[in-house]
Amino acid sequence: MRPAPLPDIEELLVSPSFPDHQHDVHHRLRRMNPVYWSPALQQWLVTGYALTDAVLSDPGRFSSVGAERRHVSLLDDHVTESVPSLVSHFQTPQLNITDPPDHRRIRKAVARSFLPSEVRRIEPMIAATAARLLDEAADRGGVDLMSDYAARLPVEVIAAFIGVPRHRLADIPRVTLDQRFFFGTTPPTPQQATAFDRSIAEWHELLAESIRHRTEHPGDDVLTRLSVSVADASMSMDEAIATGLHLVIAGNSTTTALIGNTLLALMTHPDQMARVRADPTLTVAAVEESLRHEAPLPRDRRTATAATTLGGMTIEAGDTVVAVLAAANRDPDVFVRPDDFDLTRAFTSNQHAAFGRGIHFCLGATLARLEAAVAVRTVLDRPGAPLLPDGFAPEWHRVTTHRSLTSLPVAGAD
Repeated sequence: MRPAPLPDIEELLVSPSFPDHQHDVHHRLRRMNPVYWSPALQQWLVTGYALTDAVLSDPGRFSSVGAERRHVSLLDDHVTESVPSLVSHFQTPQLNITDPPDHRRIRKAVARSFLPSEVRRIEPMIAATAARLLDEAADRGGVDLMSDYAARLPVEVIAAFIGVPRHRLADIPRVTLDQRFFFGTTPPTPQQATAFDRSIAEWHELLAESIRHRTEHPGDDVLTRLSVSVADASMSMDEAIATGLHLVIAGNSTTTALIGNTLLALMTHPDQMARVRADPTLTVAAVEESLRHEAPLPRDRRTATAATTLGGMTIEAGDTVVAVLAAANRDPDVFVRPDDFDLTRAFTSNQHAAFGRGIHFCLGATLARLEAAVAVRTVLDRPGAPLLPDGFAPEWHRVTTHRSLTSLPVAGAD
């Protein structure tokens, strides 16, 4: 049984202004229909913490395969025929859109690169890059902590970590935005499909060449591990390319959002920012509370493998089921005063759902946490606390796939 649609909620879900109201919408859905079928989005929205956990922890009932392909299928046939790289890319098994056993095999191929011991080795590089970017922004004047800093640091870090040549840095934000707008619009437009297809084709060529090069000239990066997996036949070349591109995209956009969201939370809570500036050990707590308070990835899609019941609702086989991470993170049954940003909040680091749950728990969580902590610390260690301009109001990107600021200007220092 599908619940009766809520007209005002439906209007907001497809409105460009939805990011300004997302938490209010999530609270209403959690109270009234925690498992809600949206006719406008043609998907189930799951907003309760326990229900979200149930979806993400049960790949047998809720598969990671199919949601992206279904979104591609919303294109008209003549458009689909003109975007072969886009179509084939999401038909290829890769880290984020597979179930066991393929998921286990692909994750194993790259997991070692993301071990905490491996990630910590690049902390000096992250710190040096963060300091350089702030210095360069200050020299130009009129610092914007999003465009000058949060949007650039993860790009440089993930490029070095994966093994992408520095002269291709500018291509990383482009393919990231192409994916964000393609999947953040229902249905996607032909223009979005064409742009994303072009970016995918270019990246497939680059990554194929790079992986082949690593076979003869191995390095200390993820592409080298992918080349080994292709050589020993544990992954196909197409799988390695698709997984490499996923890691490039996922490894910069969500971390950009996390850095910006954490800095905004501290700048709008000056008493808490003062505490973090005085006690660097609180930086990690600030990042964790930011992950809970403004999850960079608000939603995680699954596909029902068979007719099933969730929260009293009957979900049909093939239905798209969206675990709303941003809503789970503000469930009052789990978090006291969930709408408050409170860096003294007592909860375990993996209690929030910002990095997902179950077998698809974010592989890059350690790297994202480290980057965000270093980025925030670098800003707060500068003389004078960063201040927002008078009258500043946050503007969020107008897609539901990411929770990220468009800008974060700094007015001056105290």
